[in-house]
Amino acid sequence: MPEVTLGAPAFRAILTGAAELVTAGGERIALERKQALLLAYLSVEGPTPRGKLARLLWPDAPEARARGNLRQRLAVLRKVVGADLVSDASGVLSLSPQLRVAPTEPAGEALLARFEYEDCDTASRWLEAQREAQRSQQRAAMLAAIRAAVQAGRLDEAMRLADALLAADRESEEAYRAQMEVMYLRGDTAAAIAVWDRCKDMLRQLYGVSPSPATRQLGETILAACAAGDASTSQTAGDAIPVTVLRPPRLIARQSLLH
Repeated sequence: MPEVTLGAPAFRAILTGAAELVTAGGERIALERKQALLLAYLSVEGPTPRGKLARLLWPDAPEARARGNLRQRLAVLRKVVGADLVSDASGVLSLSPQLRVAPTEPAGEALLARFEYEDCDTASRWLEAQREAQRSQQRAAMLAAIRAAVQAGRLDEAMRLADALLAADRESEEAYRAQMEVMYLRGDTAAAIAVWDRCKDMLRQLYGVSPSPATRQLGETILAACAAGDASTSQTAGDAIPVTVLRPPRLIARQSLLH
């Protein structure tokens, strides 16, 4: 075993993508599917009764067999790594101080992305909720980056980020709205209106709903700006309309319409 500095965890668990343990010396140890889920659950939920974990991981097995399966998986993990990574205090399991779980990066792979748990219905629903929370964090981080780029006048960068956000989440109304705003600020109102139309189609087909008030307000602002531009200039239909003409004075500084 590698020499460990006093007080420092001997192992780090990476639970995104291909879940694995990393020793203090840099050795990587792949985690089996249910071992990975066990560590992920304890890292998020904290100390959990042994019986609850056994039912979570083996919901169709009799309780005695499920508990036996859990003991076996923990014994295998202990043998592979040479240490107890899960502590047991009177039947309540928790992560050992020897283990540190690496934080989930919003822009990284999803939690336990390489595994599925169709045989563990409750665990599968729990995992999907955690993955959705991660996706929400990713959307928030990218929206913040788009806002910062817009406010700094870096519209090409904002456009790249808005494209990436929509490519990552085709069902996010916020992603459509971000792309609409940046296109509008770049003067490409026709493209912004086309994105609004696609957003409305997506919401209607997938969810049977209309866009939110924020998206409708942005779409109507773009339509009004386009109409004002057509009435006040002799540009052809495909020409860009300057943002400074389209937006009222308080918006010329490119304050974000995103909510």
